[in-house]
Amino acid sequence: MKIKNLFSIFTALFFLLFFPLWIIKFLTISFLIINILSYLYSRICYENIVISHKSGIIRSYKNQNIEIELTLRNKSFLSVNNIYIKDNTGLLTLKESGKFLIKLNKFEKVNLRYSVNAYKRGAFIIGPVVVSGSDPLGFYPWEKTVNSLSKVIIYPDIYNFFINVREGIPVGIIKSANKIYEDTTMFRSAREYINGDDLKRINWKISAKMNRLYTMEYEYTLDSPVLVLLNLNLNDYPLRYRYNHAETAVEIACSLIFYFINKKQKIGLISNGEINGKSVFHPVKSGHNHAVMILESLAEIGTTDTEENIAGLINKAKIHLSGRTRIILITPVITPEELYSFYQFKKENLLFNVFLIKEEKPNTDFKIKKRLGIDLYYYRLEERKILYEKTAI
Repeated sequence: MKIKNLFSIFTALFFLLFFPLWIIKFLTISFLIINILSYLYSRICYENIVISHKSGIIRSYKNQNIEIELTLRNKSFLSVNNIYIKDNTGLLTLKESGKFLIKLNKFEKVNLRYSVNAYKRGAFIIGPVVVSGSDPLGFYPWEKTVNSLSKVIIYPDIYNFFINVREGIPVGIIKSANKIYEDTTMFRSAREYINGDDLKRINWKISAKMNRLYTMEYEYTLDSPVLVLLNLNLNDYPLRYRYNHAETAVEIACSLIFYFINKKQKIGLISNGEINGKSVFHPVKSGHNHAVMILESLAEIGTTDTEENIAGLINKAKIHLSGRTRIILITPVITPEELYSFYQFKKENLLFNVFLIKEEKPNTDFKIKKRLGIDLYYYRLEERKILYEKTAI
């Protein structure tokens, strides 16, 4: 209760006790009753106005309108006029006002909506919510801060591109043109018998019906588990447009993860980039929840200036990797010496790809081109697209 309200009440009590005129006593008693009722009204409203964010986590992409919804409820038997609501949007840009002035009837529940926008990836917190009001006469205004928070996760941009998955684990989901990946569980067609065909492939039912021999044909399929190595060490990036290059690397990593998620492959992520001071490690696993965790890490990940380089990522990558796992390194620079060190992956029956973040086509004139058999992709910043270097290094 404010000092001016206390002063008014004490003044009214003074007139009530020491002035004999009945009209003054009547006015004083009326004033006291109005003050008490106003105070009770204000306290009831304060205790019974409840507000919360409808969604605890919201996921979206950059430059898209994000709808934020608040649920406001009056739990009391009193109607409440002129409730002011203000939501704290933090670093997000408001597309519509997050402030509201409304009236609530008794036991009424309303939903309030407004839109925000994000111009960069990351994890943002919306809230807390400030709610204020008053009694009808304005004697006892009240305000409270409701610790209702909503986390908004903004994913990096995703590019559409195609990776020719030529090798992997036999019997899977990805279609292949290589006959060594024939999947005898997926029938494709039947054709006439050719001398030299395996007799076990003859379909005797069709052969009897057509009065000639027919051979079964099957789909060629494979699986390709993927581990993405993301180098976000700023010391490896050129000084010019350094942060733009690093952001591009994150976007390519997210695009690769998204691409192989749609292929229903096992995926993993290792990066020397940091989230809350810690590097990122997600083992190669399958499942929707695992994929969402990786995408959320890429939304929040930041650069680092530690001494951990590509070799450090490679050492981490050796943990729990099965044969024919595809390792994709995203980095701004790679030397022939480093490529020689990666030859161990070929010996361990692992596949290896490199994505270079360059302003121009990289120099691939290394002596070890055909021997290592490492596919090289590069990203042209001025064209904003991913290109495949047909000559493998």
